[in-house]
Amino acid sequence: MGLFRRKKNRAKELDATFARLAGELRQVESQEDHKKRQRKIIESCEQIIETTKEIEEQKAERRILDNYLADIATIENLPEKEHKDLLDVAGNIVKLDKAKKAYLNSERKIDEGRFAFFQEIQDDIVPVVQKMQSNETYQRALKKDMAYLEGEKMQWSILKEDIKAEEKTLKHLLIGLFVAFSVVACVFIAVGSKYRLNMSLSWIVLIFFVVLGTVLILQRLQIDKKDLKQSEVNLNYAVELLNKTKVKYVNITNSLDYSYEKYNVGSSADLSYQWERYVEAVREDEKFARNNEDYEFFTARLLRILKGLNLNDIKIWTSQVKAIVNTAEMDQVKNELSIRKQKITESIDYNISLVKNERKEIDKMMKAEKEYLPEIQEIIKSVDKLCENKF
Repeated sequence: MGLFRRKKNRAKELDATFARLAGELRQVESQEDHKKRQRKIIESCEQIIETTKEIEEQKAERRILDNYLADIATIENLPEKEHKDLLDVAGNIVKLDKAKKAYLNSERKIDEGRFAFFQEIQDDIVPVVQKMQSNETYQRALKKDMAYLEGEKMQWSILKEDIKAEEKTLKHLLIGLFVAFSVVACVFIAVGSKYRLNMSLSWIVLIFFVVLGTVLILQRLQIDKKDLKQSEVNLNYAVELLNKTKVKYVNITNSLDYSYEKYNVGSSADLSYQWERYVEAVREDEKFARNNEDYEFFTARLLRILKGLNLNDIKIWTSQVKAIVNTAEMDQVKNELSIRKQKITESIDYNISLVKNERKEIDKMMKAEKEYLPEIQEIIKSVDKLCENKF
């Protein structure tokens, strides 16, 4: 019986212990829920603050778009005369800007190094080109003369060799004539002695032909001697002229090579071509400078006109000049701005709904709180003050 009572008391003690522990656990869980709600309230407040800032940035952007659209309406509704003046000025700016971009995107007619070189010698380049052209013409004439004199030299050399060969042949022929005369004479003597014939006529004929042949050969040798002497004179003269011409050719070639190296060209035509490219580049630079002056003039005039229209943003139109001139482009700009404004408005509405929902959640969580921390109350007041009159 005593044992049973002890077991019963022990069970009551255990029950009491379990009850106490359960109470402590519920108290801990309640504290944990309390802290979670506080953290959730703070996080919601932070989310509201960030979203409200985003709304303000979007509203500022929408105001800019509204101003831009209002400026477009002002420009489009100008009186006819003012609108025409604006279009004239804007049209000039568009043309000048196009010419400017074309110049900047075009390939340079001559590289900067050659441009600077010609800039230094531009006062002397025309006489230099003319002198180089004259020297090249003289060089070609000398080359032609050398070719002609080489031909003359070869011609007289061949003639000289031909005359010498002819002299040699005639001398052999003369010797052969005398040998033949001697042989025939011996035959005549032998026949006349043996047969006691009268050979007078035969001797006369023989001597006649021998003398005639000898005279003709000697006469031709005399002519060849004279021709040989003349050919040697002509050959020497041709050689002399050729040598002088070669010296002149070498001198003018050296002079031209020096000029080519000095001006870094291959010919007067090359130098003339590069000079023309330089002159063209100078004209383009001058035209570009004039266009820049005109561009600045018309831009300043455009700003004065726009300033007189009391637009919200004047400077932005200096980068949108094409839209002023081109109606289709202006319509496209308006359409893009309207689409952008619509998207921003939708985003603002969406963010406002998020803020309102977050604020309702905060109210719900605050009702669940039995006591408020001062820090939490201050945060909520700040959020309410930030959101006041925003929506």
